[in-house]
Amino acid sequence: MEPHSIWYPRTSGIWQTVWIERVGRTYIDHIRWSPDFERWEVGCYAAIAGDAPDGIQVSKSR
Repeated sequence: MEPHSIWYPRTSGIWQTVWIERVGRTYIDHIRWSPDFERWEVGCYAAIAGDAPDGIQVSKSR
């Protein structure tokens, strides 16, 4: 099949390096950033997964 609407050759399958990492029993599953341009701030939502104890919090450090 010829590529269309793209300037690079069509690829399929895994074409970048892939690796497996061990994580602890509690880990950050994903992060969502939300910019607020008017206030010059960036919000962050972190989803915690695994064996997360009740009341666990993520905090910022400087």
